[in-house]
Amino acid sequence: MTDEVVYEANRSTFTRLPHYIAAVWRHRQLAINLARAEVKASHQDTLLGQFWQLLNPILLAVSYLFLFEIVAPRPGGFDFLAFLLVGLFPFYFTRDAAVRGAGSVLGGGWLVTNTRLPRAVLPLAAVLRAIRSFSAACVVYIPIHLISGQGATWALLALPLVLALLALFNLGLALLLSAAAVFVRDVRTALPYGVRIWLYTSPVLYTFEEVPDKLEPVLIANPLTSFLTPIQQILTEGRWPSGWWMLGAVAWSLGALLVGSLFFASKEHEFAFRL
Repeated sequence: MTDEVVYEANRSTFTRLPHYIAAVWRHRQLAINLARAEVKASHQDTLLGQFWQLLNPILLAVSYLFLFEIVAPRPGGFDFLAFLLVGLFPFYFTRDAAVRGAGSVLGGGWLVTNTRLPRAVLPLAAVLRAIRSFSAACVVYIPIHLISGQGATWALLALPLVLALLALFNLGLALLLSAAAVFVRDVRTALPYGVRIWLYTSPVLYTFEEVPDKLEPVLIANPLTSFLTPIQQILTEGRWPSGWWMLGAVAWSLGALLVGSLFFASKEHEFAFRL
């Protein structure tokens, strides 16, 4: 049996963090199984079952296609749909990781109070579930990308790196929110409203270059800009992402992961008393 790893909030938390990360890594299979079980449970009573993982992004794409091709046609037509999904699917990846992560510790109370394991396994499982949903969205996007005439370029080689950095950022965000929600339950209630505002202040419906100069500082301060802009450059412009945006993506992902991990590890010992 693996000893429980719990850290109190003090200066030594930073130096002991690598040991905590190692403990979480030893329990990675549990996180994978939890994510898989949650996906199966969410669709077990439906007729289509696991096919909903693909059907959800398909219906989203069809909805926007109907909107921008029939109801309110936009210049570019199908090309605009491809551009829109390039921003929406990664944004929903972050949204799902944040929302599911925020409720992961509260929803896994029985694991927190009755098992001996690093509690970070719970937000990790939430992010893994978000990755499964995002993977299905990527499958749906591929034919849309090809039909829009974007094709394949050498810049696609940089895409896995950008998505990996986004996944690390999402994990750090999930760790931070999951711990905060234990102490302030309003976090889960306010999060959907915050995510909605985040969508409109992120380069999803528009590019960074289209924003007026006076609003550029707002987008620069938005961490998702450093991920969405390189993805747009790779998929819709067919070119290598800007070095500055990539540096921003690295900084945001590592910063979020460090802050989230430290905050989570320092508060973990109080979870059982707060649930």
